[in-house]
Amino acid sequence: MNIIGIHFCIDATVAVIQDGAFSFALAEERLSRKKLHTGFPYRALRMALRRCQLHPSDIDVLAFSFNDLFCANPVFFNALLREDGLSFDMENELSAWTLGAELGRQVLAGKVNFRSLLYSKTSSAYHSINVQRMKHRLMGLGFREDVTLEFHDHHIAHAASAYFTSGFGECLLVSADGCGDGKSMSTAVFDGTTFKTLFSSGEDDSLGKFYATVTKYIGFMMHRHEGKTTGLAAYGDPHVCRARFAECLDLAADRTHLTRGVLTHSLAKDIAWLSRLLSGTFYKNRYCHDLLEYFRGELSACSREDIAAAAQALLEEYVVSHVTMALERTSLKRVALSGGVFANVKVNQRVAEIPCVEAVFVHPDMGDGGTAVGGAFLSHLHRNPDFRPSRLRDVYLGPAYGNGEIVTALERAGLQYRREAESVSLVAARLAEGRIVGNYFGRMEYGPRALGNRSILASPTDKGINATLNARLRRTEFMPFAPIILDWAFFDYFEADEKYLYPAEFMTITCGVKDVCLRQAPAVCHVDNTARPQVISLDRNPGVYAVLEAYHRLTGIPLLINTSFNVHEEPIVCTPEDAIRSFERDAVDMLHMDGEIIVERN
Repeated sequence: MNIIGIHFCIDATVAVIQDGAFSFALAEERLSRKKLHTGFPYRALRMALRRCQLHPSDIDVLAFSFNDLFCANPVFFNALLREDGLSFDMENELSAWTLGAELGRQVLAGKVNFRSLLYSKTSSAYHSINVQRMKHRLMGLGFREDVTLEFHDHHIAHAASAYFTSGFGECLLVSADGCGDGKSMSTAVFDGTTFKTLFSSGEDDSLGKFYATVTKYIGFMMHRHEGKTTGLAAYGDPHVCRARFAECLDLAADRTHLTRGVLTHSLAKDIAWLSRLLSGTFYKNRYCHDLLEYFRGELSACSREDIAAAAQALLEEYVVSHVTMALERTSLKRVALSGGVFANVKVNQRVAEIPCVEAVFVHPDMGDGGTAVGGAFLSHLHRNPDFRPSRLRDVYLGPAYGNGEIVTALERAGLQYRREAESVSLVAARLAEGRIVGNYFGRMEYGPRALGNRSILASPTDKGINATLNARLRRTEFMPFAPIILDWAFFDYFEADEKYLYPAEFMTITCGVKDVCLRQAPAVCHVDNTARPQVISLDRNPGVYAVLEAYHRLTGIPLLINTSFNVHEEPIVCTPEDAIRSFERDAVDMLHMDGEIIVERN
């Protein structure tokens, strides 16, 4: 049976399950080149069918992982279904002009029923209208009229994505994000038949949105730059403004609350919120608007480092207390995490440090894109009730581009290239000389982390290379760079035990660095003496393993800097043309493509 899971909205993604096997996954951003593409994943869907050698008529089920989207106002739903997706960033500032322009486009296209504008933002009355519109679009793509559409709860899809790729039997499933289908956090177990929710928090009590709003307040973009807040937190003192945060957050082990004093509505506050449409500083979520107002009044005298540190500390404290409580009540010892909150690798480290935790796993695409595979797994489970988790071997689940396609792209770009039988030795030598290499090899990684196949590699011996990389990649100066390390050396360089190894295969956790790492590889050590490693093994990625081995033979150091092959605010490169553009923009000194093709600057 062929099942395609689809998440459409922010970080639109497609995943393919064939007879229970997870065979392909791709985010639309990698093809559209629009970071966290918001809309329907048309390009990714076409690519999935082509790479899996399927025709749309071969698909038995299309699984969707966000019920509320089908209850959304048709004006919004129509906008998501455009080929290029939504024309504005729905998570950050909006203006009356932006929203009016979108409405105008749909009026001109004859797609607006003005009666629908009188209803609320979401309504069950819209469901059948939107489902029919989706079916019409799918039939236009070649899918059968009778193809089955199935709709899954957003947080259950998150839980399924983690559970079925964890390899665990019984475990605690915790998902946390901004919001989805009315919830911002859900803790569940799989009872052998269904996913049973034990605890949940509503969307107006969202730790994800709290952290996103802090990110906005200190000068970054919500739903995009939360990792910068995590990196910046290491430079601050969490105690300086902790009490001011404590006044707006009520943290209990079984759920989190934003205090009602912050969210109290009044006519004056409603007018102030809506009036921001005229100034272009309107946020669609009232929660974020009210929190920003609170922060402006309470945090103006605090540094952004101290603010980030306090927010990070509170997030870690709550997640640890919640997971500890849930483990005690269930007597479970293993934890599988999903949802955008668990893109926070320091939080994941704190979960692993809980004394009663024996094993932890973070789904590699922890954000909303991961619900595409979660939804597909749920549809498979409905037909195969004995379906059980299997350990995820790797996430090289995207498209690969062959030697001929790479050469054609290089020749079209007018770049000189050569084939090197000993390309691995040459790359290692260039890395030892301090050169920066773009590694482009095999199938692209699924999820937000570059794991060797679409990675920039560099020597870790000189701390000064961080400034060089940040400048060339147009990234924030304080952000650390992650190491990629040979599996046999992991425990020699990092303060970690066995339960860190599985999440470290996918670069989803931080751990402390040992003195040898500080001495030999200072460029991968953050200011708080932690790092976010990727452990690489010969059987999972022999190509990247060979580069690391060759570098180790030359230098005695079994690790390299590994950062995603892209400049700031662009998605990770996908096609050979993407890699070539980055080379031409001076992101790297050398391209190492398909394990043998070398492009170097003169």
